[in-house]
Amino acid sequence: MNLKEWKELKETQEVMFEIQRRIDDCTEQLVASAGIDPRRDSYLAGVVAALRDVTEITIEETHVN
Repeated sequence: MNLKEWKELKETQEVMFEIQRRIDDCTEQLVASAGIDPRRDSYLAGVVAALRDVTEITIEETHVN
């Protein structure tokens, strides 16, 4: 299975949808409460960055004989 096929799987799409939902939730929380608790702001920004990293994953395809 290559990356394109993997991304087209129903299960993969469901996981990516949930990851995006979490990105949106964290972003909304950050916008609503930015500046109140700098530690929480940093945490939420880190979560968003990590989740975005997952959604942007690329894998070089290699063929092993």
